[in-house]
Amino acid sequence: MLRIGIDLGGTKTEGIVMDGAGKILMRERQVTPQANGYQAVLQSIQALVLKLEHASGESCRVGVGTPGALSARTGRLKNSNTV
Repeated sequence: MLRIGIDLGGTKTEGIVMDGAGKILMRERQVTPQANGYQAVLQSIQALVLKLEHASGESCRVGVGTPGALSARTGRLKNSNTV
């Protein structure tokens, strides 16, 4: 099964498709939305995943890496440079 890894940053969002051995098969980079907040970021990630899945020809497992850490108190990201 192929896997997609998403690197969500403050200025760019990058996605890769990897095979079972961890070999990178494709890579796509786009600008992280700065306007319209959280929903725009989610829509951008969704579009990137769909584009990578379409190009790979199959459904993939997806993992997302983000800056910052989860707050145990609120369950939200803290110290993140992304909205």
